[in-house]
Amino acid sequence: MLWPFSVNGVNMEERKYSSKIGCALFAMAAATYIAQLCLAAYVYVFKSPIASSRWFSAILVIVGFYFCGLPVFWAMMKKTCLPEAYIEKSREEKSLSWRKFPEIYVMCMGLGYIFSILGVLISSAVTAITGNVTQNPVSQMADISGFLPMVVLSGVLAPLVEEIIFRKILLKKTLIFGERAAVIFTSAAFALVHMNLYQFFYAFVIGVILGRTAILSGDIKYCIALHSAVNLTGSALMPFISGLPAGGTVSLILMLFLILGGVRLSRKHGELLLSSDDSDCFWHPSRLYFNLGVGAYVLLCIAGFIYSVI
Repeated sequence: MLWPFSVNGVNMEERKYSSKIGCALFAMAAATYIAQLCLAAYVYVFKSPIASSRWFSAILVIVGFYFCGLPVFWAMMKKTCLPEAYIEKSREEKSLSWRKFPEIYVMCMGLGYIFSILGVLISSAVTAITGNVTQNPVSQMADISGFLPMVVLSGVLAPLVEEIIFRKILLKKTLIFGERAAVIFTSAAFALVHMNLYQFFYAFVIGVILGRTAILSGDIKYCIALHSAVNLTGSALMPFISGLPAGGTVSLILMLFLILGGVRLSRKHGELLLSSDDSDCFWHPSRLYFNLGVGAYVLLCIAGFIYSVI
């Protein structure tokens, strides 16, 4: 479907709309990291005692992402209005029972572990090629911050804010390009914003599951709960278990259990990951990916990837 204002068959409003989405993502990431750099520079130049606090890493994330990046993204996306001609088809009302929560959780953890292993292998290959040791930012922050700051950050703040950004605002704004494109795009944007190879792959696959969950349920409360459970398992529960006597063996058994369970459930409930309704695709999905704003966001994130390995 083409709008009246088009050049060489390209819908100009479609291109402008998708570019605004990319620009909002770029501005969010840029505002986040500029704020973090400024705060870190201020703290170290003036030798503030907060630099030695176990909360410092968490404070950098909170100030940069939540107080700067999120407001910028929110304001820009609020001005990115869906076209009046776009009328969402009435979908059959869907509800996702909390009884499905354990199954989806196991899928997230199982596939997340598989793809985190892929991230570790690729990071190790990069280290072997470049000679620069890459660090897992989650483990690094956990070592620096300690248990309580990690619980607050990864179990409460991160799930709430990230689900609002990626599964509430961004997913809703991109469904005009079809469900499949919206889920893949928001998952890729979610994975890229982590700006490191360790988290990219598992963040993407978990983002797909959370995106489909948001569409099936019509609510992000399940996504917030799942995100929180996954983060707390990886950053708090598993490290705690590993620190107990014979905890390493218990952690390995639990991880294998989750991987096998996740693979089995993914095969059983493959429609959660793969199926989508693109009958309401109003604009061509390719326009969502190939535009100036998205290109700028991807380049900024790639720069973050490169910085993380040098």
